[in-house]
Amino acid sequence: MDRTEIYRRACYCLGDYDFKEGTPTEVCARLYKAALGEACARHNWSFTARYAELKRKSGAASELAGKALYGLPPDCMKLVQFLRDGGDEVSQPELCADGLLVPLEEAEGRIVVRYHCDLLGDVSVLEESRTVLFVEGVVHLLASKICMALTSNAQMAQVQSELADRYFYKAITEDRQQDWSNAVAPEVIRKRNRKTYL
Repeated sequence: MDRTEIYRRACYCLGDYDFKEGTPTEVCARLYKAALGEACARHNWSFTARYAELKRKSGAASELAGKALYGLPPDCMKLVQFLRDGGDEVSQPELCADGLLVPLEEAEGRIVVRYHCDLLGDVSVLEESRTVLFVEGVVHLLASKICMALTSNAQMAQVQSELADRYFYKAITEDRQQDWSNAVAPEVIRKRNRKTYL
């Protein structure tokens, strides 16, 4: 489901409103990012789990203090694990405003991070069958956020918020039951299913 369809459905939840640019329903576009971010933060969703190799920032002043600086992925919302070549965890990573600081003795080779993304740059995930309940939760959460701007009805906003909670609860239950979850390390999935996942 694309972003515009989510806007339309959120407006429809509040009555006979149709999303159109240049109308009060435009508030959907302003509040969508907050609603999606809040939805992603509710659980360690399997479909938001990602792995990325971090790029070292050479010549950084941190190297003088015995640390190497790595940039984080732009869609990173929540960090889970830092791994070196061979699968060992980085023992003393430090987060800073510019990224991740790793002791120089551990900075040899690749550093891979496991993290959860905010889905803002990957809308294709919202079209998958495993995210149907999650998307319904986002629709009702967005409806609860735009309700006061469109209807001034606090009770309706509360109802939409409660509906969102119900959908997220069901989505979390379903997500936990998925044994093919990409939140599991890729090596474990390969061994379990004898298939290669990229």
